[in-house]
Amino acid sequence: MTSNFIASTIWAENLKETANFYTDIIGLEIIPENRDDRLLFGLGKNQYLFIIKGKPLPIKESAIENFPVVVFRVDNIEMTFEHLTANGIKTLNGIE
Repeated sequence: MTSNFIASTIWAENLKETANFYTDIIGLEIIPENRDDRLLFGLGKNQYLFIIKGKPLPIKESAIENFPVVVFRVDNIEMTFEHLTANGIKTLNGIE
């Protein structure tokens, strides 16, 4: 059997701030759940982003340094980068 299910999970200490970022700046919609320990976003057909309440590991403790945990496909990377920067989002390495 072939599956087309894709899910990514990241951790955040403050779910309210994280929800604001992913809804207001990135433009995702939260899939409603009756839970206070995670957020769920739909990214397309059978594709989901889970954000779990908890403390993320620093990059230096991650398995692979500078490897993106969540990747979004965009039509124009330069415009997207400008949008993020204009909203106060700092990136580790700019556009690579």
